[in-house]
Amino acid sequence: MHVNRALGVVIMCSGFGASLAAQDARQSFQQLSGAWEGTIGTSNATPIRFSFANDSTQMRGEFDALASGVLAMPVRVSTDTGGVFRLTIPNGWVFRAI
Repeated sequence: MHVNRALGVVIMCSGFGASLAAQDARQSFQQLSGAWEGTIGTSNATPIRFSFANDSTQMRGEFDALASGVLAMPVRVSTDTGGVFRLTIPNGWVFRAI
């Protein structure tokens, strides 16, 4: 079964945040597993999608923005304080999933 969920994201140019304890992070990552869809931009919003899978050692993610020709860009996942996810893609964009 494939589940799509709405994702609220905020683009950040830079930021700082403390890491959660390893156990808390693993529990938070389990909540992130699956597919999340949303938009980026204020006018002519571009649909985006994040897909996450949790293997036995780490969270793996991919970023898609089909209208822009981006498909399966790897995502580095970490957590900020309060269980907010920091999603970093290779072009330097950082998303905060709230």
